[in-house]
Amino acid sequence: TALTIDTTGAITKSLQPAFLAQVTSVMSNLALSTQHAVTMDNEIFDQNGDFNTTNYTFTAPVTGRYLLSTALRIDNMDTATNYYSCTILASSREFTCGILDPDDFASDVSYWTFSGTFIVDMDASDTAKVQMYVDGSGSAQADIQSGTNATFNGCLLA
Repeated sequence: TALTIDTTGAITKSLQPAFLAQVTSVMSNLALSTQHAVTMDNEIFDQNGDFNTTNYTFTAPVTGRYLLSTALRIDNMDTATNYYSCTILASSREFTCGILDPDDFASDVSYWTFSGTFIVDMDASDTAKVQMYVDGSGSAQADIQSGTNATFNGCLLA
């Protein structure tokens, strides 16, 4: 059954693209001046099989508007680093989930959460993934947490 309408009028589409993925193991000591693909290697659900846990990428099965969202908790951020930036990189454009300049703090930042939710226009076969960039000097000590502290999710809206 591809489409179900129940007695209340609620409609479910069994193959409607929808996914929730998360990081399994903490990504420790992020290298400096490096774009990191966030290792979303654990699917909580993947309704249409469009998320790849090997390359951490969602591939749009059909052209449409997709709601994409991420949240990442970063621990042990060094104040000597220029900035930290979290993005969702889609085929059509890059969406910034947050930029943090840690020198605004008196000491290293114990933890910080980056998050963003976007409606993204995607063609069939377009892709999207979460990235974290650490710019500059200082120590490679920041860690991306795992489980519910590092998630990527999305669904087809229209």
